[in-house]
Amino acid sequence: MARERMRLARDLHDTLVHSIVGLLMQIRLSRHFLETDPSALADSLAAAEEAAASGLARARRAIDGLRLTKDADEVLGLELIVAEFARRIEVEIEVDVDRALRDDLARHGSTIDRIVTEALRNIERHSAAGRVWIRATRDRSPGMLEIEIRDDGRGFDATSLPAFHYGLIGMKEIAMLAGGVCSIDSTPGEGTSVRLSLPIKRSPGPTPTIPLR
Repeated sequence: MARERMRLARDLHDTLVHSIVGLLMQIRLSRHFLETDPSALADSLAAAEEAAASGLARARRAIDGLRLTKDADEVLGLELIVAEFARRIEVEIEVDVDRALRDDLARHGSTIDRIVTEALRNIERHSAAGRVWIRATRDRSPGMLEIEIRDDGRGFDATSLPAFHYGLIGMKEIAMLAGGVCSIDSTPGEGTSVRLSLPIKRSPGPTPTIPLR
């Protein structure tokens, strides 16, 4: 029950909350244009309509996902998420992925999708970064892989976050459910680093024998 409640909370955050925030920003921008540049109002309203339609589609996909088994969840993959991010924002992006970890990255696909998407979304909306580094390598801890998303943006005080920052909380919860750890390090003016450590799949050992009594 606790896992399902956490999943519901993540889905609400990833769909309704982000969609409403985007729509609210467009509405405020439309009000600004109404007073300063009425000729731009039509384009702003069209963007607001597009944001609402996109949010509705994401909400419907989330509902479908809750009705299906976990195996039916769509996995985008690290490369596709980064490519979509690069098309939306003009920053210098450096990507370094250890190809030997491809199978393990795919095995953790849903976990990686959610955490990397949230990290890049935060960079896009809050960091004002000029460069972003993304790497996937073997962690220094045995049997673990590490994904790091780092930027040179404005950063923030990671020790005093408001209670409603569910996105950052959700990243840590998602990693925990996959048997991993997600840490977030940031300092005002010095950028932000998100590190995700996940277990590497090991070859199964012999099936233990259960003695009969």
